[in-house]
Amino acid sequence: MKKSASKLAILMFIILPILSMQTNLVRGPPGLNGMVASTELINFYSMTTNEVTTFVRLLQTQEIPLFIVRLNAFSEWQSGSSSGVAKAKLIIETANTQGIEVAVDLHTWYTTWDNSFRDSASGSATNRAKYITYVRNVLTAFAGSNVYAFMVMNEPQARKASSSENQFILDVIAAANQVTNKPISVRFMAGYSPTTGYYSAAIDQASDFICRNTYWDARNPGRAVYGSTEQMLLTAVDSAHEQSKRFWITEFGKSKSNLEEQRSYVEAFVSWADSTGVDAVYCWVSQPDVSGETYNLFNGYTPYPAFYELTGDELPPDIEPPPDLPPEPEKNGTLHITSNVGCDVDISPLDVTMTTPFDLVVPIGDYTLTAASASDQTLTWSCTVTENRVSSHNFEFPTPPPESDLLFEDNFESGNLDLWTGTGKTSGETIAITNDEARQGTHSIRFTKTGTSRNPENAYLYKSISTQEAYANGYFQIDGSTGSQILTDTGDTVYFIRFSDGHQALARAGIKREAGIVKWLLCAGGIYKTAPTAVSANRWYNIELHWNAVEGTAEMFVNGARILQISVSSEYRINPRFVDVGIISATKVQNQLTVYCDCFKLSTTYIGPESHAFPSWDANQDGTVGISDVTMVNSAYWSTPESQLWNPQGDVNSDGIVDLYDLINVVSHFGEKYT
Repeated sequence: MKKSASKLAILMFIILPILSMQTNLVRGPPGLNGMVASTELINFYSMTTNEVTTFVRLLQTQEIPLFIVRLNAFSEWQSGSSSGVAKAKLIIETANTQGIEVAVDLHTWYTTWDNSFRDSASGSATNRAKYITYVRNVLTAFAGSNVYAFMVMNEPQARKASSSENQFILDVIAAANQVTNKPISVRFMAGYSPTTGYYSAAIDQASDFICRNTYWDARNPGRAVYGSTEQMLLTAVDSAHEQSKRFWITEFGKSKSNLEEQRSYVEAFVSWADSTGVDAVYCWVSQPDVSGETYNLFNGYTPYPAFYELTGDELPPDIEPPPDLPPEPEKNGTLHITSNVGCDVDISPLDVTMTTPFDLVVPIGDYTLTAASASDQTLTWSCTVTENRVSSHNFEFPTPPPESDLLFEDNFESGNLDLWTGTGKTSGETIAITNDEARQGTHSIRFTKTGTSRNPENAYLYKSISTQEAYANGYFQIDGSTGSQILTDTGDTVYFIRFSDGHQALARAGIKREAGIVKWLLCAGGIYKTAPTAVSANRWYNIELHWNAVEGTAEMFVNGARILQISVSSEYRINPRFVDVGIISATKVQNQLTVYCDCFKLSTTYIGPESHAFPSWDANQDGTVGISDVTMVNSAYWSTPESQLWNPQGDVNSDGIVDLYDLINVVSHFGEKYT
């Protein structure tokens, strides 16, 4: 528990005179001499006692006074407890005997937030309560263990947070403070944090020290990396010190197999941090190796030079392992294991249990992995691990269908429009169910306008609804056979989905031609916004429009990525009575236009794209894994949902970033065909 008010008053009476003389003192974790340059240990769950001892001795040799251990909060929060606490306690105890402090990171991923915690995530309120319970359980489990500090969440979404999302983070900090008196903080991406306006400043104020993650390169200071710039970092440093708090960069690094490139990057970053008042930095990418394991510091007791650069020293003498430690295998490969649900995986013949998702460097050879879900279902997979290769597998457990929030759906396979309330058409426009095109099944709905008038033209279906919040989702394809361009003139506009109250449009999603490019368009409350991504003909797009009358927000999603958002004033916060689908208010469009729609759904919660018809490594979903799939992944390489290059089909393993693992997944299935 935090100190009582009476004790705090006595302490302040003693400390205030000292602070008046020592203005450079900062609040938060206990101070260490000079800037701390260190790292984070991640895959430690299966480390033996001898391995822990050797690892700690390695840090002691380099005179590193503090490091971080990472708990797999991204999967474990769903069960409310952590399987890594016992091993973390052993590491802390061993490190403390050598005078080394250990901080604990409850590590969530960007995708944890997107899939479970953000306002539009299914079951977000339940998931948030579960996570707060997890934080309380884990911090309570560390009672009596000498933890230096806790980071209770990592990298919330790279989007502007709502008031309820900000409050959730504050609730997590408050829950942590209820069960421990250790310093508490939250790790933000430097470009998407309280000091950049994406999250409430109250979060930094509630934290005992300030944490940011960045991959910005000090050798190229003018270039932004993942939304992070040098000025953002400097602003965060100043903000922390103005609050008399320590500033940590809890993640930095460069994922390169070129060791000299790594060494140069780390050396430059540590030097920059030391010169700008940063109190501690923790290298994330400390030890890449050719197998694809780019960030596991612990691997055979011989870290690469980039790790030694943290101290600026020469390589220390070789450290002999304890006598009873088995020799390091000469040849290794990597197991990259995921699951659709968090589960424990027994790895035979290693006699090791890991929690998904995980990456584990293992000796080459034959392995059998048995996964057990929380509901006692088991799945088994066998593989042969070869040298310097990644063996990947996803354990897919059958899951019960979630409770439906669906209000309405139509795939147009019935051949009629009996499910709809009615149609809206101007003279000459047509609406027809057709088998010309189909996203699924054999039929879709075709909307056609003649282009004979400069007045707004319409050909749409409408459905009566009664709700405060709604998500309308469908697949749309624009027929390109009627001309070389979808919209030919600047200002040409057409909408595909609209929410209205019967008198005025509340939110609309469509396309508009600007500066020679057809762009995505969102309109609500008299505000218009376009996204820079070009729209193509003869391609199915999943478009989703979200309207929340209570909060006054409209969002537009394309292929699962939120690309546009608008907040409206109170007079526009009206409950929708109708949803319209088709060609809506086509303005200034003088050419003929044909639009197909299929798989339309209406729900009170986020819907998203349909699941893959073929395995995800068939990136373009054409039934064959070939060079076009490799090209699709490569063209979106290193992109995230906030990047201009982002393509969710390139994110084969659905972890929120297009990277080497996605490329390996495609290449390992190259040539396969599906029906």
